[in-house]
Amino acid sequence: MEKEGFRGIKLYPSYQHYYLNEPRMYPLYQVAQELGIPVLIHTGSSVFKQTRLKYANPLHLDDVAVDFPDLPLVMAHSGRGFWYDRAFFLSKLHKNVYMELSGLPPVKLLTYFPELARNTDKTIFGSDWPGMPRIRHNMDAIAELPLPADGVAAILGGNAARILKL
Repeated sequence: MEKEGFRGIKLYPSYQHYYLNEPRMYPLYQVAQELGIPVLIHTGSSVFKQTRLKYANPLHLDDVAVDFPDLPLVMAHSGRGFWYDRAFFLSKLHKNVYMELSGLPPVKLLTYFPELARNTDKTIFGSDWPGMPRIRHNMDAIAELPLPADGVAAILGGNAARILKL
């Protein structure tokens, strides 16, 4: 996979209608863990037709995080809409679980995650491009949040670089 330029896998359980902790997914997780690549998972709400929100609950990652402790698991959208608290808690609980911020308005981040300053080492900026084309605007807005400078740097690239081994 690395030869082709891939650095990770993205899963869309709410669109493909499966739970993340289903045994049939475990071979995929095992291979990703062996390759040392992260798995990015859509969590939270979606406006696309035919999505089933029950499959986007981050809580289903708890089993996966325990069973694959060396597999970086990144929650795209950090449980957007329903499960911000679960996403935050899971990222604090498991060393291999991370929050990702794409599709979330930066000005609302401290409302969604009041203790974000305590979790900057487990949080990743994502663009959600092309759906959210204002990438620079969103990065600047995150940089203006009352967070430590090293935490902002981690969110805006440092954490992703570490997980992707760049």
